[in-house]
Amino acid sequence: MDCRQVRDGPEVNGSNSWVHIPHDDSQTLSTGMTLSAWVNPASIASAATVVGKYNEGWDELSYGLLASNGSTSRVPWGYALTDVEDGGSITGPSRLPVNAWSHLALTYDGSKLRMFVNGSQASERDIAGSLLSDTGALRIGGNEAYGEYFNGAIDDVRIYNRAQSAAEITTDMNTPLGGATASAALPAEKQNAVAANNVDLKEACTAKTPAVSFTTAGTPPPSQPPGAIHEIALGSENVSVRTAKTGVDSCEGQPCLFADSTTLKVGGTGSSQMVSAFKLSLAELPDGSVPVGATLRLGAPSCEGSSCTAAVEVRLSSVSGEVGPSTTGSDIQAAIEADPGPYGSIPSEGLQVDPISLLGWIVVSSTSEQPVEFGGSGFTEIRLRYRLPSAPGPVGELHAMGASNGAVLSWLPPTDPGSMAPVEEYDVQVTDSNSQVIQTHSIASTHAEIFDLAVEASYTIAVRAKSRFGEGPWSSASVTVPAAAANACDDPEIFSKAIKAYEDSRNDLREQTARTVEDITSTNKDAQTSKAILYTQQPSLVDVAEKLDKRGIRQTASSIGVVRVMLFHDQEGKFTTAQAEVTQTFEYIGDIGTATPATETNETRQLKSYTFLMAGCDGIQVRDSSEGGRLVSVTPDMNEVPTGPGSIPADGMDLPIDSDGFPELPIDDAFMGPSASNGTSAATSTVNRTAAVQWALRHYLDDPLFGNDCTNFVSRALHYGGGAAMDTNGTNPTEADRRDPSQWFQSRNNVTWYNSWAIRAATSWSWSGANSFFQHFMSRERRATWVTSWQNLRVGDILLWDFTGGNPDFGHVAIVSRVTSNSWKGVQYAQHSDPYNYRPMAVSLPAAKKAHPKMKVYAIRVLF
Repeated sequence: MDCRQVRDGPEVNGSNSWVHIPHDDSQTLSTGMTLSAWVNPASIASAATVVGKYNEGWDELSYGLLASNGSTSRVPWGYALTDVEDGGSITGPSRLPVNAWSHLALTYDGSKLRMFVNGSQASERDIAGSLLSDTGALRIGGNEAYGEYFNGAIDDVRIYNRAQSAAEITTDMNTPLGGATASAALPAEKQNAVAANNVDLKEACTAKTPAVSFTTAGTPPPSQPPGAIHEIALGSENVSVRTAKTGVDSCEGQPCLFADSTTLKVGGTGSSQMVSAFKLSLAELPDGSVPVGATLRLGAPSCEGSSCTAAVEVRLSSVSGEVGPSTTGSDIQAAIEADPGPYGSIPSEGLQVDPISLLGWIVVSSTSEQPVEFGGSGFTEIRLRYRLPSAPGPVGELHAMGASNGAVLSWLPPTDPGSMAPVEEYDVQVTDSNSQVIQTHSIASTHAEIFDLAVEASYTIAVRAKSRFGEGPWSSASVTVPAAAANACDDPEIFSKAIKAYEDSRNDLREQTARTVEDITSTNKDAQTSKAILYTQQPSLVDVAEKLDKRGIRQTASSIGVVRVMLFHDQEGKFTTAQAEVTQTFEYIGDIGTATPATETNETRQLKSYTFLMAGCDGIQVRDSSEGGRLVSVTPDMNEVPTGPGSIPADGMDLPIDSDGFPELPIDDAFMGPSASNGTSAATSTVNRTAAVQWALRHYLDDPLFGNDCTNFVSRALHYGGGAAMDTNGTNPTEADRRDPSQWFQSRNNVTWYNSWAIRAATSWSWSGANSFFQHFMSRERRATWVTSWQNLRVGDILLWDFTGGNPDFGHVAIVSRVTSNSWKGVQYAQHSDPYNYRPMAVSLPAAKKAHPKMKVYAIRVLF
């Protein structure tokens, strides 16, 4: 009879039960061990402990046998903790069947760790040292270090203080506890098996013994505190490895491209020097979990042609962007040399990887002059640590300010998002002085306007963040709606009409449907309120429109929307500032007069403030218009850091602009197409410029982090979208670090850290200031190359405006987002602080040149 058909061990549920056995001296093993058991898994969805002894001092298993390692392979796994390089682990050859009995055994004899499946040796590895143990409990079906519960039935668990032979393991496999085993004939000092499953020991291989099925609840595991760190073992199938030679001419006189590999190859000299890169798959983590680090143990090094003559020293370096088939070894070598770090011998506890590096490719390099290859898949063990997802933390910097018809509020995203999932929306709750909730709102952005509040009444406004993992705690602020001055006007509709009329009038002049302000005001009564300011803007708007028209470009249509008008009065009632969300759609036509004119559409959404000189509701006049930004008393002023003029290297060149502000090229000058190169092709860059633009297009309507946000916006697009690496000297920035143009960073300690004052303390000048940005990428670190003509401008290139024409003094930065036509007229760009996704160069350049006659424009291509 097949014993596997009638096993009657306890069942555990795979989520919260195990069999708990307090510490006993017989469980303390030293020079050897054998762990064995019959297992019948109901499922194998994650790591599954059969038996393990907890080590309280190490918060780790002293020894353990698992039916699954938790990676996608789900193969059996065994572990022994020793006093030499912390011991090691071993895996079986294949996944165990479910709903069927299998026999597992793990042995250690002081030099080798071996795994047996159904009586046959499946694998072995060399480890050394004495087993480490303390008074931690022994558990069946789970472990205290990581949980890792078994789902199914476990029977005939045995633990020996020596390594059994294959024959002994086979005999035990075929003889249940309580029967006559081969081990029973051994000397007494070697009969140290522990019956750990606490069930009746009986003959199970005779016809008279029926199968018994029952469930034991076991001992509930201790509850995990919020934020507890968990760990999962990954197999080689969760790692992508690529290698390449680093010389600029190592492959038939050309740089070598990275190729997929099954091993890590590093070291060597000259044209034979190698570098490897690997990336971990995080698919095995529970949904939304936050990785907090990993421990990697490399396989034993082997050196080409002989044994390694010296200890192999390695270094891990994070690189941005994809290390793919089009990436060259010489480019990656240059990138890691630009951010040098120390080499060192491989620690016994394994190589440690920080959480930010886990999100991308990690390069392994070595100082060894001998070519070195790490055996197997390059890794013998990968332990990934993570934090389970939770609800977001509290929002930051909540500000509220009363207005004549309500209140405005703004806040910053949570410092701790709780998970890898984004904040989906914010709940806003308004409570009156009687503690009654009178309004609730769901908001997608980080600012809101609250209407219909009583004058001179006080309110508490609370905000909390929400993700798919729950709601965060409430943050609150108090606000009182002020009483307006006697002559103030509190009708938002009047201001909305005046704002729309003003913006429509500007577009009438751009589109040449009106030639003068009188043409506009004679037919549009609402435009009377903006007559004075339109007189000052008319010459520039008409001049630019005429010059555009001569070059075959014209704004042909526009539409304006004004919503959510909030009013703020001064104490004397002389001035009222109307804050409104203004949406505009512009249509342009290019190549007028040709057989194939091109039509383009540009959309913007801006929060604008308009100041009115008041004379009651019947006589308002527009006094001023400020585009972009917020009220200073609502959002703290966080202007772009001031930096002095830069200097152009000898090879620098501005893009030629004529006296009218247009590129100095014939109108029919052909665009060279995406295959054209400006001396540096996409293949030699580790920055994904297309991805950088995609980030910019997704985020151009985000609230600005700084008052002048153009450089910060481009830096974030390059890093978070394109993968350009931050350049840092440490983990805690000093003021000297911030000013150092060789560094480029923001929020180095936590990429989700948004706090108005913390942003200042964790942002380098080169990240948020135009001149320092240029100095970092072109003058100091040379991480970019020039784009020297309009024909060679490509999507993802960076534009810099020097409004003085001096040494230079850059005042604006943007990223090219579209090149659509066969001439310079198709160049468009995305930017902050006025948010644009596709701002036409042909429209913006002449207007800027009109205001800044000495203006120059430069373009660079960021490489790494």
